[in-house]
Amino acid sequence: MEVSSCAVMNNHTIVRLLIMAIYWVSYLPSVAQVGSLFIQNYSADELSTKFDAFSPQIWASVQDDRGVMYFANLSGLLEYDGVNWRIIAGTMRKPISALAKADNGKIYVGSKDDFGFLKSDSTGNYAYISLLDLVSEGDLGFDNVYNIHCSGESVFFISKYRVFRFKQGVVKSWEPYTYTSSFYRSFLVNKKLYVWQKNFGLMVLENEELKITPGGGMFNEEFVTCMLPYSKSNQLSDSLLIGSLKHGMYLYDGKQFTPFNSEVKDIISKSMLYTGVKLKDNNYALATIGEGVVIVDPNGNLLHVINEGNGLLDNIVLSLYADKGNGLWLGMQSGLSRVEIPSPITYYGKAKGVTSNINTIIRHKGNVYIGTTLGVQQLKSEEPDGQFKLLNQTNATCWDLISIGSTLFVGTHKGIYKIIADEMKTVVPDISVRVLYRSISDSNRIFIGTGSGLSSMTFENGKWNYGGEIKGVEDEIRSIVETTDGNLWCSYEEIYKVDFSNGFSNEPPVINFREEGESKGFFEDFSYGQFFEVDNENILFGNRGSYRYHQNQFVPDSTFGTELAASSGSVTTICADGKGKYFIGAGPRMGAIEKDRTGNYKFDYVPFLRIPSTQIWSNYFDGHGIVWYGTTKHLYRFDTGVQRNYNSEYSALIRNVISGRDSVLFYGTYYDAEGIASLAQPKELMPKLAYVDNSIIFRYGAPFFDNEEVNVFSYYLDGFEDQWSEWSAQSHKEYTNLKEGDYVFRVKARNVYEKESMEATYSFVILTPFYRSWWFYGAQIGSLMLLFVLSYYFGKAGGKLRRLAPAIATVAIVIIFEYFQNYVEDNFEHMLGGITFLKVLVNVLLVLLLLPLETILKRIIKQKGEKHD
Repeated sequence: MEVSSCAVMNNHTIVRLLIMAIYWVSYLPSVAQVGSLFIQNYSADELSTKFDAFSPQIWASVQDDRGVMYFANLSGLLEYDGVNWRIIAGTMRKPISALAKADNGKIYVGSKDDFGFLKSDSTGNYAYISLLDLVSEGDLGFDNVYNIHCSGESVFFISKYRVFRFKQGVVKSWEPYTYTSSFYRSFLVNKKLYVWQKNFGLMVLENEELKITPGGGMFNEEFVTCMLPYSKSNQLSDSLLIGSLKHGMYLYDGKQFTPFNSEVKDIISKSMLYTGVKLKDNNYALATIGEGVVIVDPNGNLLHVINEGNGLLDNIVLSLYADKGNGLWLGMQSGLSRVEIPSPITYYGKAKGVTSNINTIIRHKGNVYIGTTLGVQQLKSEEPDGQFKLLNQTNATCWDLISIGSTLFVGTHKGIYKIIADEMKTVVPDISVRVLYRSISDSNRIFIGTGSGLSSMTFENGKWNYGGEIKGVEDEIRSIVETTDGNLWCSYEEIYKVDFSNGFSNEPPVINFREEGESKGFFEDFSYGQFFEVDNENILFGNRGSYRYHQNQFVPDSTFGTELAASSGSVTTICADGKGKYFIGAGPRMGAIEKDRTGNYKFDYVPFLRIPSTQIWSNYFDGHGIVWYGTTKHLYRFDTGVQRNYNSEYSALIRNVISGRDSVLFYGTYYDAEGIASLAQPKELMPKLAYVDNSIIFRYGAPFFDNEEVNVFSYYLDGFEDQWSEWSAQSHKEYTNLKEGDYVFRVKARNVYEKESMEATYSFVILTPFYRSWWFYGAQIGSLMLLFVLSYYFGKAGGKLRRLAPAIATVAIVIIFEYFQNYVEDNFEHMLGGITFLKVLVNVLLVLLLLPLETILKRIIKQKGEKHD
């Protein structure tokens, strides 16, 4: 059930709301350990450059069946297809305030003292059609249309002074109870129309009459701002979630109102709850004036706060709309934003305190810690603003973190520290740490990989003591894995096996594999590698791909499939969920790997494509269903519990077609029999073009809005080309000097998830020019035959006419030569390659072929003349 809500406020109201927003700007709620959602902003400044007139406020949004978005603006109705912005014909400088889509796909529009719908004309130009001529004279001047609701064959338009119903070509109206009263907000929920009326409260339309709902009089002085279907699961329910300006939020069962206790209670009480919408995942988005948007679950738990602090244009949100994808459109005081929600991916960036390389990640005692170039940063589980804070400034790069009991150890290039009560205490000074690894065979020992070797420390007598260097390892170590046979595998630019099978020693047997004869071939182009444990086996991932040690040598490993085996740019970081699923970073790529039904591992990278391509430094599965990825300047949080469909269908759209004489053939909207927007090209829009119009420009788009900037297109012109073009961000294509014939222009899009769209097509015909028509060719052949006949006839005649015969024959031969010459150049130009010598050679050959014909003709003419004499 789609519930839309919008309203147009007068200048006094806007000023009052702005004052409130400024007053509460210091109140900045957020949610700890969730991060920021992906937000695409379309600022008022940006949009104003696309239109002659533009008002910064967006009062309503709606999406048609093709995926195209429409936005209500006081300067007109805006249309957006993912590439192209335009204003709908008939709405320029018209204050549009409400939008809705009927089940049949028709878009209805409301403005001040007017309402109607969109319909395409014969050129594909979507335009506004008013229904005002169906409104009785006594109902005119009804002021702003605040909301529109579609229910079956009925369309309701709610304005300040009238409620209208348009059904089967007839408009019926309802008036307020008194002249001093007026309507404002309205809601269509569970097939019932509710309307708030000033001085009376919440009303419902039943049996063709507007009545006060049971208990609805409590809102007689304060209007209801949202009414949404409520259930604690996705199953249907008769309960409603209701929000108001001052009374907060309630659950309504049709008889009584019960307070809805929510973690957003304080936010709503200190701002203005302005509208709301139910999301696909059964959560609720609530828009406020002054605090942005809050997302709550059916139990009232706060999930997200979306405001200026995490990327929103401003905190004054006037409208909400959930599109067919995973997008929530926010109409605001200063433009438009789209938030990707529900989304499994959120992130921490500069606004959340993350500004440098993230080398390591861990959760310890409920808090999240990251080791960065700047040091250790902490995100507390109860942190009120969800900010990473830098702990004691040591000016030391943190390379690794390890949690043991209640102690968090920090490995830096200046030594090892432990964190106690958010304070960093020195454990081992003056050691350049790269990795910390707790021994499997001895839990009281930690191995230390350093910039120049291997060390260890042990827990004895209630404290950790440094055990010194381990001899034989003399290179930088960034990964350590211990096997059950007592061997310790260490690696980075070199690979070492340290033998502790007979117990720990600071001088154990050590093998450097670069120096081993059997392994020298492997090291010819090996530059780095790190060991990770997969299925209880140690796999080496490096610049050459994935390898395992077998029979005294390293051999390619295909555990994760051939894509990652023995190939450059392999896995740089890996973590496991403990259930057989591995999350990896492979160069700039992220992905999840798990076994399919056949027992083979499958690499699923599609959900991670939304993360911009960047170098991956670390990842971590925290046991709460969350995978963290550390990159150059961002920390990404992937929630495995949030599911979404990355294979959803969408279509490319042809938005404009212009012929060679700058004549617009198509304005961008295919339509059905009722003029409603469609994906199928009607016969009326399949033009037959004169040959002089054989140059055509196509403009196209794709209404897929997740990271729309990376959408790419491919096209081909059926009848001219025989294969698709390369993928390109270019959204237009021009063809010139097309020959006569039937053509179909085809275009498709590919989105950030590498999902290809359905094709968009445009069929047209270029007519044959008269000089290439059959009758014109016939006339030319007839003319040549006439020349030969005249030559023959004059050859039999006497006197001066006989002398004309050879000249006429020569003219005919020259014409034939020119025809052959043009034919060869038109059809074999690609073979001649533009080389002048070849062209001359072809012409000479033609002359040599035609000269005998001329000689024969002249001989025949002479013989006929002599015979006649």
